[in-house]
Amino acid sequence: MSSRAGKALREFIDNFPDDKLTYLPEQGTVFKNQDYRLDVQGLADEGKSYNVQVQINSGTKISTISRIVKSKKSATTVAMVLVPKDGSMEPDEIRKKLLLSTRHYTINAIKSSDIEKSEESHKNG
Repeated sequence: MSSRAGKALREFIDNFPDDKLTYLPEQGTVFKNQDYRLDVQGLADEGKSYNVQVQINSGTKISTISRIVKSKKSATTVAMVLVPKDGSMEPDEIRKKLLLSTRHYTINAIKSSDIEKSEESHKNG
């Protein structure tokens, strides 16, 4: 993920309004901008936690992540955390865990992007 995409992702996560992280629905988009969206993908952990994910929006103008969405060869999830339904996780902790999880997704997105470039060069070569 480019530094522009990473910076935009950090800013997106840092700017979630607290109320959007305090009262989560069981499923659906909670917050979004042009590049990313915060989604609840349903319940996990036998219904005890929300599966909260940050995903890339298809309308993003950031070219490096736009290619990931268009390729459809990799998931558009760039951060994920399980948030207990009991309200025990504060908004700041949710943000922190989402930011920490971006490292895993960034590595996978880069690997997928490198694979696609390699496949294209073999087709054209």
